[in-house]
Amino acid sequence: MPEYLNDWKKALEDLKPGFSILTDASEMKTHPQDVKMLHAEAQKLTLAAGLTKVAEIIQNDITEFQLDSLAQSTNFPKRSFKTAEEAETWLDSLD
Repeated sequence: MPEYLNDWKKALEDLKPGFSILTDASEMKTHPQDVKMLHAEAQKLTLAAGLTKVAEIIQNDITEFQLDSLAQSTNFPKRSFKTAEEAETWLDSLD
């Protein structure tokens, strides 16, 4: 994943502050410490670019715990959902 953060930076250049993200982590496995650090840095970059909230689709409780822990450490505004419909409804809400 040598270009992971550079790819994030390029993608963020095209976004305007106030954006939200829907991510499907339903097949994600737990990740090692070095990958966790990359995710943390990507979250910080995304917050700095003006992220408002993230909805994650997650099916695995262990993965959810890991991602929740990471989000808490970076103050990443995310919630977990079991379905895309629930996630999209929340993203479309004003809260």
